[in-house]
This record gives sequence, C-alpha cells and structure tokens, in this order.
Amino acid sequence: MSELPILLTECGAIGFSHEVHGDEFAYGQWPTTEQELQKRFEAIAREVGHANVQQEINGVLYVDRSAKLPVEAIRKIMLGIAGGA
Repeated sequence: MSELPILLTECGAIGFSHEVHGDEFAYGQWPTTEQELQKRFEAIAREVGHANVQQEINGVLYVDRSAKLPVEAIRKIMLGIAGGA
C-alpha cells in the first residue's frame, strides 16, 4: 500500500489563487484565505477517502485502489508531465 501514488491534485470546488484575474473558474465561492482553502481541501479529502469509486473505471487505479500499472511507471509518467524525467 505504501507504494501507491499519494497525491490528489485535481479537486473540484477548490479554486484559489493569489493572483485572481476574474476569468478563472471554480465551483462555488473562492476561499479568501489559505486557512479557508485548507479547511475545504480537508473536507474533500475526507470525502474522497470514503468515496465509492466502483463506478469510476477511468484513471490509473482499480476499484480496490491498486495500481493498474507498475507504480514506477506511473511515477515516470507523472515526472514527465512536470518536466522532471
């Protein structure tokens, strides 16, 4: 279990930026402080931890949250996105 990816960086309803230009999109009201952002993220993380992902077949994990690919392959692909590979 410790070899699974641990980051979930795409969370709906958590729009936040120090430089808002007016054309950014987020669901609901934007948090006005980092503390409010953290509270919203914590709430969503709790929900994700309890979510039934059975209907979701897209992505790199199976229903039991085991990786569909070797974790090292996922890591290499993700590092490539970030320009680190």
